[in-house]
Amino acid sequence: MARIASMIARLTPPVIVQGDILPSFGRICRTNHEGKAEETIPFSQANTSLKDLAPIHNPTLEKIVNSALKQDRVIFFGEQHHQPKVLSSQLQVIHQIWHSARKRAEEDSKPEPKLHIVFEQWSLEDQPFLHKINKAQTEEASELFSKSEEVTSEGFSFNHYALLIKLAREMGANVWGGFPPRTWARIIARGGSVEGDHAEKPSKDSHVAFDEIQKLDQERFEASLSALNLAEKDAETKQLLIPPLSTEQYKQIGQVSWAHRTYLKGMFAPDKRPLIPSEATAGQDNPLERVGFTPAQALKDTFFAHTISTILERDPNNIVIAICGLGHCEWRFGAPERLRGNAQPYIIVSKPNDSGFWPENTVENTEHDSNSTPSSHQQKGEEWQRKQADAILLYDWVD
Repeated sequence: MARIASMIARLTPPVIVQGDILPSFGRICRTNHEGKAEETIPFSQANTSLKDLAPIHNPTLEKIVNSALKQDRVIFFGEQHHQPKVLSSQLQVIHQIWHSARKRAEEDSKPEPKLHIVFEQWSLEDQPFLHKINKAQTEEASELFSKSEEVTSEGFSFNHYALLIKLAREMGANVWGGFPPRTWARIIARGGSVEGDHAEKPSKDSHVAFDEIQKLDQERFEASLSALNLAEKDAETKQLLIPPLSTEQYKQIGQVSWAHRTYLKGMFAPDKRPLIPSEATAGQDNPLERVGFTPAQALKDTFFAHTISTILERDPNNIVIAICGLGHCEWRFGAPERLRGNAQPYIIVSKPNDSGFWPENTVENTEHDSNSTPSSHQQKGEEWQRKQADAILLYDWVD
């Protein structure tokens, strides 16, 4: 191993809190049942400090990575973007996964695993460029890094995330762009390509937006084939590119659970407990939504999950590390729940040192036993029983 790995040995290990000691999602929420008292205490007064739990529940990095590798072949790392201390934790986690996976394979006399890192920070359209970095010799790679734009196509600092790519090269890991381009999400949010002040916006039950994305996805794949001088039927194509989504996958994008909707809405009111919609507590089915913020988020999650699942399906020795924002993997909402097959991903999230968490909502849970959730509807879905993460890594926030 080369420069990045030697630097990792000098980094301060992250403080870790095990996620299984925290309340499930359903038990921190509030409902708007008639006659129920709505909690008015703000988060700043009601929360419990994560840091206070660290001295009691602070496993080593090696321990959580070994737990992750026993659980499945995919590990999510939910981040706050562009934070230096989060990057430090990511470098250590990735290096530990590489080391532990190789050690386990050797002890079990199995083939050496192949590591893949899938990024939110690059889109599927960037894969030809990322493939060049994967395969480039040292001098050529240095030239590619030096000529890269300061900001990735998805609006992230290239220099910040380049360290992760350099570590991937040292480990022989492949890097992948996992998200659809941001312009595609805007098409879903708007209901189609809306150009100009007087353009007519498609109706909310229109298939225009999804038809447009499906066309762009096929064009993306064909452009990547051309950029890499490949044909669709080439054996190498299956290893270098992610195919377009299937028609069936497009149909599922608008299906978002009540629990996930509750989480997404809660992101816009972080000082209040997530509010369960009255339709959910009444037991109504999840609505099919094709236009707006929620399906736009689901589009990103679906493509990210599709990329990860495709890599896992190609080789049983493949291990995937998925780097994305918290909103795409926290509480196992988003991409983790859209993985194909019976995947049981391990979820790591990063939180600032001064972060708190909502304790159980005792206002609404006093009449329930310790194994129940605030409403009868919550008891019907496993999504309400989920923990925030398997492991929470604390860090010092930098403004």
